[in-house]
Amino acid sequence: MTPRSAQRFMEVAEKFASKYDNLSHLPLSVLYELAAPSTTASVVEGVLAGDIAPTIQAVREARAAERQARAEKVTLEHQLQQERADAHTQISALTAQMERLQQQIRELGTPQIQEVPVVPTEMTQQLEHLRGQVKTLKEQRETLSKHAEQLAEQVRSTALRQEVEDEAQRLRLAWRSTTQAFESAILKALSAWPTLLDTQVFEASDWQRLDSVKHQCLRLLDECDRLRGAAGRVVEERPAASPYLSIT
Repeated sequence: MTPRSAQRFMEVAEKFASKYDNLSHLPLSVLYELAAPSTTASVVEGVLAGDIAPTIQAVREARAAERQARAEKVTLEHQLQQERADAHTQISALTAQMERLQQQIRELGTPQIQEVPVVPTEMTQQLEHLRGQVKTLKEQRETLSKHAEQLAEQVRSTALRQEVEDEAQRLRLAWRSTTQAFESAILKALSAWPTLLDTQVFEASDWQRLDSVKHQCLRLLDECDRLRGAAGRVVEERPAASPYLSIT
């Protein structure tokens, strides 16, 4: 065995020690791919759940799709932040320009020569033109302000959706890990379950252990029924689809 092969064996053992019963049927090359540092837990869970085919090509494509999704998310957030910054910059520039025009209006509104009884026609036209520019600038500033608010809301909505998706993914992965560990423990216990002949040497404490195991199993069944019943009521009563529940 080469040092690289030994290293791969150790990576598989360290990463999937608790999932051996679920992954033992996979080819060794696929286990190497799943144990790679660049393979995320969601890809591994996808293979376990049957959502991703247990092949090297499918694992690599899933990994590339995750990288692409993360890159697109970063690009979108950067674009939204850049558009928001540009909108604020334009608002500041329009505000400064509007203040300058208002200053010009105030200056034109005060006659420089007190002896002139009537404001010249050219000055009146210029004053009206400046007022029109100020009105246009105000409208542009309001439009840009609304656009900036929309961009900020879009950034918040994107972050919230990602937070909800991350929490839902965390809950699903935790549940799958719990059930897989339980199934592995049950299979291990059944493989070493005593036969009728073995019980001939049982003592009172051993029979008490059997009763305790039976009690815990009944308790687990009750918890499963309670969880299914409660989840069904939530689905019937909730007004809109929840990102955390998907009952089939």
